[in-house]
Amino acid sequence: MTPSSPQGPTVLKLAFLGTLQTGGGWKNEIEARTDHVFTATNLGAGPAAAWRVAREHIEGSQGPHDVRIVGYSWGGWNALELAGDLISDYGPESANPVLSKLTLGTLDPVATLRNSINLSNPITSAHNIYQRNGCYGSRCPWLPSWPFKGSEISGAKNKDVTEDGRGKGTNSDVPEESTPDHVHLGYQGYGGYDQEVAKLLDG
Repeated sequence: MTPSSPQGPTVLKLAFLGTLQTGGGWKNEIEARTDHVFTATNLGAGPAAAWRVAREHIEGSQGPHDVRIVGYSWGGWNALELAGDLISDYGPESANPVLSKLTLGTLDPVATLRNSINLSNPITSAHNIYQRNGCYGSRCPWLPSWPFKGSEISGAKNKDVTEDGRGKGTNSDVPEESTPDHVHLGYQGYGGYDQEVAKLLDG
């Protein structure tokens, strides 16, 4: 009798939209890759719902588990927080270490008064693309530019694209010294960075 092969990890793919995001390149990229798409707030299927889906998946099926999480803007920070919770409850130092691999991708994550997170651990592969130009003019209404500046993530492979537009001319009414901004990355597909992060869901 031939011994059975070890079961491979079960895969769960989770993605977060930006705050109040109802369209744009990021939404299209993640919806093409997973049905588990969540809002950036708990008004609807937000972070609490994402945690519930992850917990039910992990506790309802035999491990090991391969979880992939991506997010943009405020949703990028939600992805970080969810990853931290999963490491705490199911990572190698937990009482139930059934999480064998965690892939995290963030596109221009915005903390906005939330605590920093360090994801340095042996099972996490984290990738982060961000800009520090903020949001140009009235492209992000009701708020000044600074809350829309992305940030570096400790423990991640970080790519700062703040100066990516220098010397390349303007994009619409946005001057090159402000390109790319927060809207470019999450809505307009600038540089293909939304696709680069979303593809982490594919493994």
